[in-house]
Amino acid sequence: MKRSKLTAVTLVAAFALSFSACSKNENDPTEAVETTASTVAATTPAETVTEPATTVTSTENVTTENTSAEAVSTNAETADSTEEATGTTAEETKEQPTIAPRDYIVTLDTIDVFDYIDLSDVKTLEVKANDVALSEAYVKYNVGFYLQEEFGYTMEEQDRPVEAGDTVVIDYVGSVDGVEFEGGKDEDAELGIGSGRFIPGFEEGIIGKKTGDTFDLPVKFPEDYGAENLAGKDAVFKVTIKSVKAIQEVTDDMIKEKSEGEYDTLKAYADEVEDELRTYKHDSVVFNKLMAAAKEKKKHEGLINEYVQQQYAQYDQMCALYGVSRADFFSTYGYSEEEIEELLKSNGADYARQKLLILGICRQEGYEVGEDDIKDIKKELIEEYGLGDEETLMGYLTEEDLKYQVLMNKFQDYVTNFKVVD
Repeated sequence: MKRSKLTAVTLVAAFALSFSACSKNENDPTEAVETTASTVAATTPAETVTEPATTVTSTENVTTENTSAEAVSTNAETADSTEEATGTTAEETKEQPTIAPRDYIVTLDTIDVFDYIDLSDVKTLEVKANDVALSEAYVKYNVGFYLQEEFGYTMEEQDRPVEAGDTVVIDYVGSVDGVEFEGGKDEDAELGIGSGRFIPGFEEGIIGKKTGDTFDLPVKFPEDYGAENLAGKDAVFKVTIKSVKAIQEVTDDMIKEKSEGEYDTLKAYADEVEDELRTYKHDSVVFNKLMAAAKEKKKHEGLINEYVQQQYAQYDQMCALYGVSRADFFSTYGYSEEEIEELLKSNGADYARQKLLILGICRQEGYEVGEDDIKDIKKELIEEYGLGDEETLMGYLTEEDLKYQVLMNKFQDYVTNFKVVD
């Protein structure tokens, strides 16, 4: 059975641009087209149930890596919503636009990386064992998730106190100094104990409770919490447990049969999942620390423009497909053209900084791209995405894309091999 790759670097940028949808899940079209740089830090092990509309989230959301097939499906869903909003259908358009070569790629060899970014602090960077430690609840939750995803196991209601790895259905209301705050209330919210979706202390405070319990749960918002009015504040949540669910019983014989002999025991399966989780956590922590250590000297306007124009090219394909203008397309999602450009430039600055980090590490370590590297990456991508031949592949990519993908793979090795100290 193949789980999502739990690596820091996942998809080449052009594939993300070519296959992903042109709309954001929550009506922000600027965040739909994932780039590899943003994927580096964002890709995480497993996908949770839909998160309730709340500000009580943490940074450990669990999501799956997007594949080309999944992105194509997303495109179809976006197409449906665009048809509704614009009153047009794909059948009304005589020709579906093809993916045009991207004309805004910044040639890698022309980038004077260290004029834009200072990596001197990277030399003294340390990652400690405690930084990459996994909680028992996190491991149990993800093992249960993958048992459902890979083998079709289901959750069953439990008549016992909540344990690590369970999923609970809860009502909650949050308050600070006795006053309820916006986004701190929900009903029938599903929460995996170990998913890391809520602020520290929330999930742990539910362990040991049982169905029907109503209790006050004191927590403290992190100092760097996104909502400034809550950052660092003490809060109390009144929580009611409405049900407790856990993965159905799984025996060694069952897992052996379901996996067609790939795993002899449930422990062997769980151990493999845990190893992958540890690899992911390590790589994610290392990457985030590298980003924090990298000091931006000045913005690279060329790379920012590269990102912005790639996004616009994607939007223009959708506009052409449905016969609408950019203005009408963006207004479908509640944005003006000026607002979209501002958002794209902001996202582009993040993209540029991440790309400069990757290139900077590669140059600092002396990584180069040879002819054999290019041959290997072409073969790998053709096989991975079922593209048939090199001509089809190069309809989506440029030589610069391939060079950057090779460098990202080398950067991935650097991240994976980054040592942890006690």
